[in-house]
Amino acid sequence: MDFNLPEELQVLKSTVRRFVDRELIPLEHECRPEGEDMPEQYIKPLQEKAKAIGLWLLDVPQEYGGAGLDLMSRCVIMEEVARTVAIPFRYAPIFGPEVRPVLFHCNEEQRERFLFPVIRGEKRICPLVSHIMVGHTRSSFTPGAFMSTTKQVTPPRARFSGSVTAIT
Repeated sequence: MDFNLPEELQVLKSTVRRFVDRELIPLEHECRPEGEDMPEQYIKPLQEKAKAIGLWLLDVPQEYGGAGLDLMSRCVIMEEVARTVAIPFRYAPIFGPEVRPVLFHCNEEQRERFLFPVIRGEKRICPLVSHIMVGHTRSSFTPGAFMSTTKQVTPPRARFSGSVTAIT
């Protein structure tokens, strides 16, 4: 068995490695977001550089303006990005806004309201977690909700009366 990466993934790995070495690692002394977002003064220029080399909206299908990369390609990218502490490990805003796959299954009206504003960075998407409350039955539980927001929701305002907790 050959466990080497295919040639196209080796090229991708080299491209991302150069980007990390030249653009991200030098920022480690100035910007080390431990649980915080990277300051905007760094994000915007890095986003432009990422776009220029095709590292934008990595998992967004090409029909919506993304790179449409498969899981293996994204793993190769994140493995290289993990070499730096300049950006948060699980969230790399320099590659575009986070777009959840559920949005690709929206109808046209929902795409206009949710998907396209999220792709443009005008709205952010977050999971909506529902809980069955004491006295309620499983049959009264309605799963599958999501929301997008332009507001920052912070505890304790993150809790709503009833059975919904929004986490941004």
